[in-house]
Amino acid sequence: MLASILKHRIDVYKVVINVDPDYNTEPEQDELLYQNLKVSIKYGAFDEGEEFNRLKNSQKITFKSRYRKDINEDCTIHFNNNIYNIIGIEVIGRNEGLNMVCVKK
Repeated sequence: MLASILKHRIDVYKVVINVDPDYNTEPEQDELLYQNLKVSIKYGAFDEGEEFNRLKNSQKITFKSRYRKDINEDCTIHFNNNIYNIIGIEVIGRNEGLNMVCVKK
């Protein structure tokens, strides 16, 4: 994978659940996993769906980066003041890179 292709920068956060024993609650917090990770971006087609009797458009975006073993479907990606949920991960080659398919949160 050429470094010149990886033009964009993203932040990857992992959701951490903390258990509060006093109140028996589990608040979720985002913990920074990777900051300024270099990626290339491929925009997919728009999908239309219906949610709460309203039409909703969603676009799949594929972020391609070098291989990181800690990134999984529980992580979120922050890019251009937007938050994206990872819906699928594909490993490229022998742990050479990752294709992360995401939708806007």
